[in-house]
Amino acid sequence: YTQLSTGSIAFKKRENKLTLRDVEMHYTEDWSTVSQKVGKQTDLVEVSIGELSFIQLRAASNLYTDMDIETDKILLKDLVFKDYRDKNMPRPPDAIKPMFKGMVDAIPITLNVDSIQLENVVVDYSEVGVGKEVPGSIRFEGIYGSITRLTTIPEKQEHYGSFEANLEASLNGVADLTFNLEVPYDRDAFTAIASFGPFDMTRLNETAIHMA
Repeated sequence: YTQLSTGSIAFKKRENKLTLRDVEMHYTEDWSTVSQKVGKQTDLVEVSIGELSFIQLRAASNLYTDMDIETDKILLKDLVFKDYRDKNMPRPPDAIKPMFKGMVDAIPITLNVDSIQLENVVVDYSEVGVGKEVPGSIRFEGIYGSITRLTTIPEKQEHYGSFEANLEASLNGVADLTFNLEVPYDRDAFTAIASFGPFDMTRLNETAIHMA
């Protein structure tokens, strides 16, 4: 019940640019039905991407066998990332989740990117609370910004010292948000600063009442 598709793939040799358009990974059935079939509490993810471009791929890059991506820039445009969870399902044993450094360490490919540019990204998390049927949702939309100096190569990590993310977004369409993150490569730690503009806090009831 998972389907992956892409509208087109193009490579421009002169620019060393690989572009995928209209990439989608989605379920062929309603997500609550999929949750019942999986039979345990877990995150169900759907993704659609308007454009994914690798700009100035370096000669060392290999996309066919052991994946190796070294590029000046990755563009993620019109990305919609949806995450669903039903807390009425049986909960599996707790597992220790990695922090940001651990997530990078777990990337199974060689990756070295000067910058990842995000344009018009949406992240939507929906959760059905215990004993509830209607999900509550937290939605970050209109995300623009960049992630810089992201690499899995130890020598590059030592040279850079850290990677950074600087983003602007809207929370549930009612609150402007800026988010700045710095993650050192040599330890499990991070510095994050989030700032919200003024908004009517009662608008968050749409999320809180269904989740609480």
